[in-house]
Amino acid sequence: MVREMRDIPGASPNWTEILLLKMARLHLLIQAYRRLESLPEPSRTDVRTLLGWTINRKELILSSPALSDDWLVVAQTLEEDETSGLRTQINWLWGKTSRKPAQLILFAFRTRPFEDHLFPGLTLRGDLVYFPGAYPLRAVFKPLPGAGIHSCSCWLPEFSRLSRCVFYRARPQPMVRAFSCRVGTCDH
Repeated sequence: MVREMRDIPGASPNWTEILLLKMARLHLLIQAYRRLESLPEPSRTDVRTLLGWTINRKELILSSPALSDDWLVVAQTLEEDETSGLRTQINWLWGKTSRKPAQLILFAFRTRPFEDHLFPGLTLRGDLVYFPGAYPLRAVFKPLPGAGIHSCSCWLPEFSRLSRCVFYRARPQPMVRAFSCRVGTCDH
């Protein structure tokens, strides 16, 4: 959050507004941390996560319920830290049946490949386990045994619930009718 602020001054005509917004979010996070014990547990988890506390993925998978669905990759962003070489791929998913959004975040260094090869329009069949939080969004994917990957996304619904958390920097925009399938060619 702080590292992003260093590049803002002079970067655009409205850089002062952008910087002020990021500073306000940082101030809100600091105030939330000061009052951490008075917050409900899901909000405490969000604050800790934003401050860099981690959750063990294996423990999360073993201790949390999974949500089975067909998950469409609706958007993807890629960021790279030029100093460390860490690349972060953020994949936005949408559940066909659950109508829930999810975010899969993958990491890789420099030219190493990402753990999974995801791209918009891909459909994954499997379970998601959400990280805890006030509005769970980030998740870990567990493919179902024998489940395939489909590239037909004709069932893409509209979605707009991602604006509930002020800390999420980017939100995918629905691309209704961006993909097409001939009638009878898609099993979704």
